[in-house]
Amino acid sequence: SLTYRAQDLGRLSGVTYAEGFTFEKLIALENFDGIVL
Repeated sequence: SLTYRAQDLGRLSGVTYAEGFTFEKLIALENFDGIVL
């Protein structure tokens, strides 16, 4: 189900719910200063 998939992706990410996306364009970063871990 949709809820189960969102919970499973969230579990993998360490949050309650998450969504998966696919992109044709690669994401580029100039630096890692804005990333929160």
